Amino acid sequence: MNYGEHYKRETLTERNMKKELSVDLSISRKDSGLSQQDAAHLLGVSKTRISRLQNGKAKLSAAELTALCLIYGRSAEQLLRLTTRTIRQQLHKRLSNMPSEPAKWERLHTKRLDTLNSLYHRLGILKKEVDE
Repeated sequence: MNYGEHYKRETLTERNMKKELSVDLSISRKDSGLSQQDAAHLLGVSKTRISRLQNGKAKLSAAELTALCLIYGRSAEQLLRLTTRTIRQQLHKRLSNMPSEPAKWERLHTKRLDTLNSLYHRLGILKKEVDE
């Protein structure tokens, strides 16, 4: 695969994830029974900002994500359900073909394996939580 093909595929994935995030935010708000105006007031932003987030036209900051989790009473994984599913699938695929560790990392070998094994375990658990 050349750079152009890789770039197109990454851009498509990013677009899909933006769409998934916007859907997740909209569903979570509606499930909470709040209007866009309510969410905007609680978040301390304009209704336009909420609309732009829900339409994928604005990026969600870490502070906004944290606040929306509290407002909607959901964990980040629950709030970002579709996005989490996509990322989980990507991580699982990448985990299955990890590159070899550099020779100079020998002393970190055990820690690296522990981290990768823990990630593999969390991906399995995340799948169950996200699918519920």
